[in-house]
Amino acid sequence: MISLNELIEVFSFSEAASVNKAASSLIIVLVLWFIRFLILKIVDHYTHNQNIKYSWRKGTLFAIILIAAILIIWLWLENLQPILTFFGIIAAALTITLKEVLLNLAGVLFILWRNIFAVGDRIEVDTHKGDVVGIGLFYFTMLEIGNWVDAEQSTGRIIKVPNSRVLTQPVFNYSRSFPYIWDEISIGLSVDSNWKKARQIIENIAISETEDFSQKAREYVKQSEDELIHFQHFSPKVYLSLANRSPASILLTLRYLCEPRKRRDKEDSLWEAILDKFAIEPDITISNT
Repeated sequence: MISLNELIEVFSFSEAASVNKAASSLIIVLVLWFIRFLILKIVDHYTHNQNIKYSWRKGTLFAIILIAAILIIWLWLENLQPILTFFGIIAAALTITLKEVLLNLAGVLFILWRNIFAVGDRIEVDTHKGDVVGIGLFYFTMLEIGNWVDAEQSTGRIIKVPNSRVLTQPVFNYSRSFPYIWDEISIGLSVDSNWKKARQIIENIAISETEDFSQKAREYVKQSEDELIHFQHFSPKVYLSLANRSPASILLTLRYLCEPRKRRDKEDSLWEAILDKFAIEPDITISNT
């Protein structure tokens, strides 16, 4: 166990040595801050993406604080062995008492290092869904979607989620790797309806409404280098089944690509076009059961 005399000896400096160490500490901070300034200038020159700039600002800030702390501690400690023993005991105690704080700090480093998500991404983690509006040292902030609001639209509430959740919970990202989602709508028809005609009408409308998304998604997958993404097809498709209810009815389910934030708008436009077309077809009847 380190003695009090040993600890005092470690931190005992002459006046001249103290001034030199203080000056050196200041130089370390200024040099690191200048390096960060240059890095951010380079990033600002090569990209106009605000999410990328935000990540670099946060990441470089954490990095220079960590590096400066290590260098300054090393500078001020002349005899490291006693103090390392002392700090080892302190670190063990802090690990137990400040476990959540340390996990949150580890979480933010993991988020930035692995680029799990950035400000502006739509994610789901630990039962919470939302658009990321901020990433801090101990928690990240989301603008909530879903909950009591249908089609994953915003509720207006702000959620603050501890960074440690990304270390223990799956993170679902709507925006990374593949920036589109698959959505479905189901249309029930009476059994005497011309379901083949209805199926073709729905497919034609869906192709017209989502053609741009399908083409962009196909090109995105071809160019993706980070993830191996594969779909059998990108065009909308209508699946046929019988509804499990009485009286019997035919169920046509449309599966199509859309942008996550425009899911409800796209569903609205599809329904409007389908209902308008079915209204002039006497042999197609929408089931009301």
